[in-house]
Amino acid sequence: MADGTVAQEMLPSRKKKRQRVGRPTGRFSNAGRRLYETPNGELVSERSITMKNSDGMWMNAPSVYDGYELGEAEVMDILQKNNFVDPETGSPVETFRTLDEALDAARRRSEGLID
Repeated sequence: MADGTVAQEMLPSRKKKRQRVGRPTGRFSNAGRRLYETPNGELVSERSITMKNSDGMWMNAPSVYDGYELGEAEVMDILQKNNFVDPETGSPVETFRTLDEALDAARRRSEGLID
């Protein structure tokens, strides 16, 4: 959802006991995702996962949703349910032809997320 929240039905079942990545700060990253402060004092809004989609294209996707870090299969499930649009920002997930292009883009994005 573009307001920074994710509807609970979009999140995978939480059968596993999960811990939040940190406490919500009330702030947002430059990409429009909620910022959390980890117990170590690090500010986190997303942790990128680079994976292939069903078309064989590489993509970078955030793995933090509603304050929880999810695995690749869970992230793919969220993206598929949302037509490859980040439900927290409303932004489409970018795709790349090669793994190197995707990894370079992920590094550049990470550098500009937090001021």
